[in-house]
Amino acid sequence: MTGWRLGYGGGPTDIMREVRKLQSQSTSCVSSISQAGAVAALEGPQGSLAANRQAFRRRRDMLMPLLAETGLSCRKPDGAFYVMAGCSDYLGTKLSAGMAIENDVDLAKVILEEAGVATVPGTVFGAPGFLRLSYAVDDEKLKQAVERIAGLCRSLTR
Repeated sequence: MTGWRLGYGGGPTDIMREVRKLQSQSTSCVSSISQAGAVAALEGPQGSLAANRQAFRRRRDMLMPLLAETGLSCRKPDGAFYVMAGCSDYLGTKLSAGMAIENDVDLAKVILEEAGVATVPGTVFGAPGFLRLSYAVDDEKLKQAVERIAGLCRSLTR
């Protein structure tokens, strides 16, 4: 239940006993609304899952070569709706207006402000030098976003 910060785990009893100890000290009290939503998601209709999985796979497979053309490199995720794209080729560059891009935080800010595309700097996930890009949007918006990012990247200078 992405965004709701609710999940579950399963595994061998001895490992799960230790996981439970760790979890009980790091989180507490998932809201009752989130718990009810999780029950509904797990027990409710599952008919749309296959189509959604197929749509995410298609978008991921469309996104990978588009990103490669921009100079953003990433490994193909096995399961998610985002990629972590390496952006180190653009660190140490600058905008024509002179603003220096020293790290992924700077680049994410420039992409947002200049290209109008929201990304998340990898630094906030412990992965400096990467940008997190979601593909949980329709195909056309995804293509437009990558085109905007590519245009911005082409305008950067050393």
